[in-house]
Amino acid sequence: MNLLALTEKYLGSCKEVKDFICVALGTGVGGAIVVDGRLVHGTWGGAGELGHMSVDFKGPICVCGGKGCLEHYASGTSIARRMQEKLILNKLPLGSGYCYWWWSS
Repeated sequence: MNLLALTEKYLGSCKEVKDFICVALGTGVGGAIVVDGRLVHGTWGGAGELGHMSVDFKGPICVCGGKGCLEHYASGTSIARRMQEKLILNKLPLGSGYCYWWWSS
């Protein structure tokens, strides 16, 4: 994620910007923070790890050891897993037309 932020800083849409947050959503949630033109790492190197920022302190345990991390709710992988759980709970077949319609609405 740091590389993406630096690419935006030097070659992309943030060329003229000193302070910005870069966020990438996909199979996970990535992030990087740039302040005064420099990457912010924080004391332990995880300042820009937005996917592992807790959004629900009572939420499920994450692979990072935290609770209720953003990645658990917003990553593509997590959204697909929760959809499968809901289909199973409601006794609907996985990959059904209902699932396709739900995602495309």
